[in-house]
Amino acid sequence: MNEHLVDSLALVREVAERISTDPVFGDLELVDWSGVGSNNRSLKLHGFTDLDTSDNSFGLVIGDWSDEDNIESVSQSESDRYFLSMLGFVNDSIKAKLKENIVKSNSAYEAYITINQLKNKLTRIRLHLITNKIVGSRYKFKDSENVGDILIEYHLWDLSRLKSIYESNRERESISINFSDFTSTGIPFIKATDMDGIRSFLCVIEGNLLADVFEKYGSRLLEGNVRSFLGMKGGVNQGIRNTVKNHPDLFFVYNNGIAATASEVNIKITEGSDKIVSISDLQIVNGGQTTSSLLNARKKDKLSLNNIFVQLKLSEVSHDAAANLIPKIAEYSNTQNKISGSDFFSNHPFHQKMQIISRRLLAPTKTGARNNSKWYYERSRGQYQNERLYLNDGARNLLDTEFPFNQLINKTDLAKYDSSFREKPYWTSLGGDSNFIKFASHFTNKTSLSDAEYWKSIENNYDENYFKKIICLAIIWKKLEKLISDARGDWYEGDYRAQIVTYTVSSLFYIIRNRGGTFNFKNIWESQSIDQKFEKIIEQIAIIVQTSLLNPPQGISNVGQWCKKDKCWEVVSALNFNNIAIPDEYLIPKHGASELSQNDNMDTNTDISKLTNIQYWVQLLKWENASTYLNVKDLELLKLLSSFNNMTDFPDSFDFALALKLKGKAEAFGFEFNGL
Repeated sequence: MNEHLVDSLALVREVAERISTDPVFGDLELVDWSGVGSNNRSLKLHGFTDLDTSDNSFGLVIGDWSDEDNIESVSQSESDRYFLSMLGFVNDSIKAKLKENIVKSNSAYEAYITINQLKNKLTRIRLHLITNKIVGSRYKFKDSENVGDILIEYHLWDLSRLKSIYESNRERESISINFSDFTSTGIPFIKATDMDGIRSFLCVIEGNLLADVFEKYGSRLLEGNVRSFLGMKGGVNQGIRNTVKNHPDLFFVYNNGIAATASEVNIKITEGSDKIVSISDLQIVNGGQTTSSLLNARKKDKLSLNNIFVQLKLSEVSHDAAANLIPKIAEYSNTQNKISGSDFFSNHPFHQKMQIISRRLLAPTKTGARNNSKWYYERSRGQYQNERLYLNDGARNLLDTEFPFNQLINKTDLAKYDSSFREKPYWTSLGGDSNFIKFASHFTNKTSLSDAEYWKSIENNYDENYFKKIICLAIIWKKLEKLISDARGDWYEGDYRAQIVTYTVSSLFYIIRNRGGTFNFKNIWESQSIDQKFEKIIEQIAIIVQTSLLNPPQGISNVGQWCKKDKCWEVVSALNFNNIAIPDEYLIPKHGASELSQNDNMDTNTDISKLTNIQYWVQLLKWENASTYLNVKDLELLKLLSSFNNMTDFPDSFDFALALKLKGKAEAFGFEFNGL
């Protein structure tokens, strides 16, 4: 098989980052594993995608890189071997035959555990082959087959397919649905509106037809934020199941129906009945749980959908208009599951502001460079490449000079940097989309203000300095990735690099805050790099973090899943980092505790007494970001401190140093005491 392992892994990583928002793919965990399975079959894995809980689908990935100068054709026999290798991995995982073949420290073990433990819940497994070769006219594509109750899908991402995605403005491949393929004559409709390039239809779709379409395409039909929402809070709706079982004739009456969009709707007009016969790029914006629950009721519970009918509101919108319109449709539709505005965050003014700052903010000149450059904030997937695509060579070179490719960050990158800085590495470990939804929760309006008023109230927190901080975090992140990869064969054991990076970044800032200081990003911003002394520090932290992550508590074998739990962060943050010395030039001492002691010549107890008397702790407890930046132990301590009225309330054994550390941590995150 493929001998160009490094290039194949690089290909998989690059392509996965680009198509991660396509629900047929999703977030990738990179893997380097090969072994021998049943019947001496050669097994190989270069990655797997996150379990998509909106339709219980999972994916395996292999890369195939060619070093030839001329573009090669995909070999039928070679691609078949790759697919059979992944299929063998699936079969042997189901039968638990790989348990002894994969060491637990290898992330391939997580793929094995996922398939083995969820074999009765998985609905489909997608096998992905990514290659820089091209499919010839004689290539025979394999669509799908069943392994027990699991549908196996085959996806070949060749150069032509990747090129069409890269050159388009889309974040997903378009799906064309012809209802005749499902032995249906179409969906009856009444045209509701036809103005400003938008057509809307009121329809009634048969339950079986809706389930058939979802069974074939799965979460590819679910608009991205709805998919993430269902994955976090969804599951089969018991009310829907009970109605299907006991009152199918009342389903139409009880159910709120579905709201969907499409880029093209084809209709057939006849004297007896006008019907929609095909749809391109169907996206269910509201009603994802209804759709998945109907399929589950039929497939898992063996319930009949013969008398089930679902109301469907379908809007035909152009791709360009969809980006702004879909969030509004979802936000304002009446649904059984309320989805807040923050879940539809892609067009939030935060992104617009970050983009504006990135286009004008000059980064300091790097050592050895002649020109200043900028960091490109990619507000939508592929924005950078699309901007380059139609430029002539001269203009493209100017753009590349102004915005070098290695100074590109997208919105999911920003979210993982921010979450790691906030000491939420377990959020980042959930994957790009899930972490992004968590990150968006910081912008949720928890007050009586309108969305616009709420954004205005917090907008100043996300200014040019915030963007500079994100860039510094990106520099630290990228350097950590390189340090860890370069340590393969030394201390790095070769897996879970992404988890090690996020937990290391969070640990770095935890150490600094716990010591009552704050991090000085100025040096990194001005040099656009980190020095060797600081590299050594973050590498030392990474080594400690890796040891902890790869040795989870007894009874936990799935490292990847362990990293997604807040308990994992509690374990890591409790590690002994006493020997980690942060260079002075990267620290800004907090003025809180130390200044009080110096200026007033008071000991720690007196400082705490003074803070208690002026109700510092009470105000801190009411701080709107307290639950975001402070962990469970911090909040428990804060509640205790807030209950004290004066020094006599404190128990003799109280650790006053902990209170000062809490103060320093809160102020490092931006808390400002407003006085009495």
